[in-house]
Amino acid sequence: MNIVLLPGMDGTGVLFTPFAAILPSHVHSKIIPLIQKVGLSYSEQAEYVATKIENRSVIVAESYSGMVAFELCRRFPEKVEQVIFVASFISRPSQLAKIGENIPLQLLRLVKRPNWLVLKVLFGSKLNKLSKELFLRTMSCVPTELLKYRLKQISQLKTPEIELSVPCTYLLARQDRLVSRNVLDVFRRNFSKVSVYELEGTHFLIQTNPEGVWDVIKAIVSHT
Repeated sequence: MNIVLLPGMDGTGVLFTPFAAILPSHVHSKIIPLIQKVGLSYSEQAEYVATKIENRSVIVAESYSGMVAFELCRRFPEKVEQVIFVASFISRPSQLAKIGENIPLQLLRLVKRPNWLVLKVLFGSKLNKLSKELFLRTMSCVPTELLKYRLKQISQLKTPEIELSVPCTYLLARQDRLVSRNVLDVFRRNFSKVSVYELEGTHFLIQTNPEGVWDVIKAIVSHT
């Protein structure tokens, strides 16, 4: 079974480092960074991902990449054996998301060099030297204009209305301050079968609870 990891809004995949480190040596996993270009749609990103993966892959989509995975399921179902959404969304994730496109570039530049308090909100009690270094390294190589464009995409998300037969799992982070639990209703309307697991961790669930995330994925894969 091939496990494919699609990253959050940074698009780099660098933040998957702690998770990749705990995977057993026999597990075949592949991180697919997004195309780092302003103006690309979710569908275009999905087309790109489809060229990089084998049929019947287990897709693990983090945060922003939820809609990329959704488009992958919709347009290339033969590529997806299972889809696992981690603290992710396929509609506006919260009321706050509506103002995403109006965030000034100056503010985004500050977010790219967050202080201790912001990092604590993002990573909670799991904030450590490695998570801080990885986050700062990731933000330093992502253009501010790209972050602003992706925030605009999120703010303009419409609720999809299509039923997909791909088995779907949602990993809900208990301490998520960025994505509302209401997103589950949208997943249930768009997938014929949805399993939900609630785990301890912040919005950066794969980074703050890699062992718990792997336990769920391992259980899912073992039953396919």
